[in-house]
Amino acid sequence: MDPFLESMVRVPLQEIDWDDRTFEIRRLAPADGLDESLNCCGLLSPPWLLRRQSGPHTIVDGFKRLHWLRESGAEAAACFVFPVDSTFESLWLRRLNLKAFGPPLNVAEKAQMAERILDFVPDEGDRRRLLTPLGIPSRTEVLAKWRELSVGDANLLCAAARGEIGERAALQLASWLDEPAARRELVELLTRLRCSASIQLEIIERVFEIAQAGDRSRLEVLRMPEIASLSTHPKWSPREKTQALRDLLTRLRYPRLRAREEAFQKHLAALSLPKTMRISPPPSFEGVAYRLQIDFSAPEELRGCDEAVRSLASDPRLQTLLRPTRPEKG
Repeated sequence: MDPFLESMVRVPLQEIDWDDRTFEIRRLAPADGLDESLNCCGLLSPPWLLRRQSGPHTIVDGFKRLHWLRESGAEAAACFVFPVDSTFESLWLRRLNLKAFGPPLNVAEKAQMAERILDFVPDEGDRRRLLTPLGIPSRTEVLAKWRELSVGDANLLCAAARGEIGERAALQLASWLDEPAARRELVELLTRLRCSASIQLEIIERVFEIAQAGDRSRLEVLRMPEIASLSTHPKWSPREKTQALRDLLTRLRYPRLRAREEAFQKHLAALSLPKTMRISPPPSFEGVAYRLQIDFSAPEELRGCDEAVRSLASDPRLQTLLRPTRPEKG
């Protein structure tokens, strides 16, 4: 029998297996507007069921709608019922098509979609068609990363579903299979900080790099007293805590660069330049070309800068700014 043939049947709710979650793709976040729509208009599209050889029907699509019906006191529902000999692969292909081209999915739903596509959709063309609207490449190694997120830490998946952890950050954290405790603590920290997706990714990468450079675990890095004290600072806002954490991680990851930046600012302040003049170092202090910028709005203002530039050029403190004495190694 054609697996895509279904019949519309009025099914008593007592003939549905409510514990069978085989085809469920969990949202793990509030379904905005669904309850309001159901209360206002009822079911606008019929749920899908799979007829079983014996016993109750399996829900294929419409978990939330059917539960709403049961809680509202309904006794039966008009459903599309697929024949008993329908294969899981054919039903999953149909369900995945419905999800892929339906309303936008959150990160948790996309992860579960990728997992099911990897398991039940072997055809490369079908994979690309289903994954393109999700913004996920169809390569097997990419889908494997999404599977790690789908089947891994439940707290991470829920945080991603709620938008507390960004997509790329969630995928990165899902790969921390060797350090689940570090992953759990970083998820909790990022959730408290409420920082942007790009900053989340920056923090994750910094923690990993510091751990590698210091030959220690990521959990040891996260439990450093400096990090613990700033993340629980009683007077700082989440934004202030985030910036303090970024500065700290940068110092820990690039101690020489940070020391050079601090020395530059110290020596620059000692020069007491006019407000219209600024000196900028080369990016990351790589190179020898510094930049002097002068702001002016009239020719006479520019002529008046001659003396200031000559004075700066002969100031011995400028040489200290450009070539600070390297600190002796301890």
